Amino acid sequence: MSLGNSPAPHAAKPATLRILTFNLGLLGFRVPGICFVPMADHVQCRLEAAPSQLIGSGADIVALQEVYDRRHRRFLANAVKDTYPYAYGVGDRWSMFSNGLMVLSRHPIVSGRYAPAPGFHLLERAISRKGYLCVEIDVPDIGHLRLINVHLTVSGMFFPSVERVDNERRRDEIAHLVHLADGSDPAILVGDFNCSPDVHADHYRHITDAGYVDAFVASGETGDGFTWDVNNALNRNGPYKNSPSQRIDHVFVPTALLKRLSPVGGILAFEVPSVAIGGTEPVTLSDHYGMMVGFSRC
Repeated sequence: MSLGNSPAPHAAKPATLRILTFNLGLLGFRVPGICFVPMADHVQCRLEAAPSQLIGSGADIVALQEVYDRRHRRFLANAVKDTYPYAYGVGDRWSMFSNGLMVLSRHPIVSGRYAPAPGFHLLERAISRKGYLCVEIDVPDIGHLRLINVHLTVSGMFFPSVERVDNERRRDEIAHLVHLADGSDPAILVGDFNCSPDVHADHYRHITDAGYVDAFVASGETGDGFTWDVNNALNRNGPYKNSPSQRIDHVFVPTALLKRLSPVGGILAFEVPSVAIGGTEPVTLSDHYGMMVGFSRC
């Protein structure tokens, strides 16, 4: 099932809570005083279109990745505050790209913190901070809900020869994430995991073997649900144009939480090209599609 740019369709069982994860694709390289080089085109147009589409999704909690610029975070938080009055993100003035993670919520975010990923050298941290955005949200009729928003390492972004190192780092990030999420009140894991049931499947299984359920699958969806699509116009000439389409954006729910919440109505979001860029065909809101899963009370 998919959600273009309209409110979510009715699920077979009413959802009490809808969680959306979405890599907004706003990464770019800024040369001070000269230019901005985006990794995915049309950043400004897509940023300006994002608030109305995020609101139209019907999500209760929105976990965003690749919102690196503090001005972009501030713009989004202000533009959606009537629907999502609670926003949380942590910048890093010592890092060129920071971590790019942000959470928007209809319900109070009662606590939040950023936990850096292990194993990155000082120079690497100066470029981009990999880590985990941990929040606790007070959801009516459900109670306090822990959620961890992540964007795990991608393989061989510019240098395929370093793919082995990147894969090892993603494995270590997942191990640290699972440890971080564990406890008497285990957390829902959301974000861009850069692994899928078919690509880097061993990393995907590392999460499910640790006691987490893929909520999209558990909701009854049987389609591919690709969230990174090689046929997306924003990807056709990008650095991963030769990569296969895959479902790398996930909502993982701990099995312990399934006693309280049941996944329903997993859908894709924002896969319809709808952002006007002037003089040519519209593009999608990002080079990723969103993944939204509803949860009903058991």
